[in-house]
Amino acid sequence: RLGFGGLLERIRTCRAEHPDPDLAFYGGLEDVVSGVQNWIRNHVEAARRLAASERDPAIRQNLEEMAEINSVLVTDPPGTFRQACQWTVWYQMAARMYNGSGAVGRLDHYFLPFYRRDIAAERLTDEEAILHLACLNLADPQYYHVGGIDKHGNDATNPVSFLLLKAVRRLRIPANVSVGVHRTMDPKLMQLASEMLFKDNQGIPRFFGPENIGQG
Repeated sequence: RLGFGGLLERIRTCRAEHPDPDLAFYGGLEDVVSGVQNWIRNHVEAARRLAASERDPAIRQNLEEMAEINSVLVTDPPGTFRQACQWTVWYQMAARMYNGSGAVGRLDHYFLPFYRRDIAAERLTDEEAILHLACLNLADPQYYHVGGIDKHGNDATNPVSFLLLKAVRRLRIPANVSVGVHRTMDPKLMQLASEMLFKDNQGIPRFFGPENIGQG
């Protein structure tokens, strides 16, 4: 919701409100976010340089789109599905360097608003969404889970749940994806997950019990 620019503004506000003894703490946070922003800017410049000399029209267009997407993400929060995927890649890589990280969580829940907006605006297809999710998993296979239940105990399966499973299925490389299994889950999600597990022989996906986790 904040983007890197919003995070930086919040850090600076907190530093002004708590100058002592937390000045070094907030200063360190500011350095980290500023560093991530510079990191993204460097990639924007590199993508533009490559696009200028690229002869293949499709590759050139993709490089130009990459530059445009990331120039937005230097400061602003993601506004489209592809931007959300790209922002998450930056976050994941920064988190890996910080403490190893390894878990993002309910990716289908986080990305659903972006998916719905883009589909309604006819600027995204399911095939494009699968491609972006596959690239996200290729960049860093952190832990994601899909399905499960909402805070009222209702099934939380949504279209992105299926798209993420299809994306990792097409990659056919190690992925860290789990499916929430519960009494009222969408049977189509269970069917897809079971087919992947027993037909693809990749050990993907895993399964967990969200009801028991919630009780615990």
